[in-house]
Amino acid sequence: MFEPVLLDLMDEQPDGLDPVARLAPAAFADGRLSTFYISDYFRSAVRHPGFERDAIEAELLDCYDRLTVDARLELRFDLVPGDLLLDNNHLMPHARDAFADEPGRDRLLLRFLVSCPAGLIR
Repeated sequence: MFEPVLLDLMDEQPDGLDPVARLAPAAFADGRLSTFYISDYFRSAVRHPGFERDAIEAELLDCYDRLTVDARLELRFDLVPGDLLLDNNHLMPHARDAFADEPGRDRLLLRFLVSCPAGLIR
């Protein structure tokens, strides 16, 4: 996870640049583990001609995907009206369960990005 692997830029690369990049899904920054993992982005990189994944990278992605759904490693909780959850995507891989709106039970999920000066959040 600390070596660069293919990452699909999802057709948002600047003109003239490759449609994939190499990115290490994990790194240490200031002595702390930092992660970036969106399975679909890593897996779909091979859709572009000329970019192939080797067997080691494929096994790495399979292993990471298995870990992200391992019940022994998960934390489950329910949010109730008025709750606020703040999550640092670089410290905690996360997912949400399926949800279907029902009369009187609508899901409201707002996302916002916060940039903080280095060292402000520990």
